[in-house]
Amino acid sequence: MTREEAFDALNSSSMHERLKGARHLRHTAQRDDFPKLTAALSVESVVWVRRALEQALETAGVKTAPNAISSRIWDDVEPEDEAYARAVEDTTRRLVHELQPIVGILRLHATLEVPDFGNSRTYSALFRLADTIEAVSVLAKVARVPQAREFDLADLIRSVSESEAFSAQAAVEFAGIAPLMAVSDPTILSIVIANGIRNAIEATLAGGRSHLPVVVNWGSTPKEYWFSIIDHGVGLPLSAGRVYEIGTTTKSEHLGMGLAICYRAARTLGGEIVLNRREEVGAAFHFRWPRPFTER
Repeated sequence: MTREEAFDALNSSSMHERLKGARHLRHTAQRDDFPKLTAALSVESVVWVRRALEQALETAGVKTAPNAISSRIWDDVEPEDEAYARAVEDTTRRLVHELQPIVGILRLHATLEVPDFGNSRTYSALFRLADTIEAVSVLAKVARVPQAREFDLADLIRSVSESEAFSAQAAVEFAGIAPLMAVSDPTILSIVIANGIRNAIEATLAGGRSHLPVVVNWGSTPKEYWFSIIDHGVGLPLSAGRVYEIGTTTKSEHLGMGLAICYRAARTLGGEIVLNRREEVGAAFHFRWPRPFTER
């Protein structure tokens, strides 16, 4: 993306296109871009895009104070993108609420009516359906409007990681500083951490290295928070370009939703995911997202 394309993206009706343009400009903005950036910021309603634009202004050498630049005022009307996200979350919640009892009833009848139900294809199909419904529910949660609050990132990472490790009877080591207070959406982050740890543990076990721990590190810079999950597993596939697409998986019993959920969470938080194949063995999962501008 060029700087010109990034400025064109700021005029898009899509929040994600505007965020993409703003994130590009936070690395490439120049002092002459000040009028365009302030104009975009003055009409931007989505908090994550606004923060990226504020970072772009800082890159351009312009110091801005919180709320120093006028923004659109909303009374009872929500911004279109936020209203859409809430509608998706609400609709998904209602559908899941209706479907889960139906699956439960089907499972009950199948237990009574299907011979050797536990070893049948009906059993596998019903549990796969239940997993799919749960995955759709999680995907909606990470696509929602972020609910930012202050929390201890170190404590969140430890508690989620230890829970996943206990379930899989695997070892996890921690290398980050504690405590580390952060401002973000801990619910969305806990979903990303759980998926990252689960994938790392499964890869390590599949590689026959269950004696080696998954290592989790985390920290912050003046502009962002980050955490990394490092495993000793089978590594990334050679063609890793589609790993974030729904349904992409190398595991026969998996839905291929985990990394797609993480990717959607990164977009929601205005952050990004980087997956690296390690030279020795295994892979590294890096997740980072911006600090609120008022913290910097």
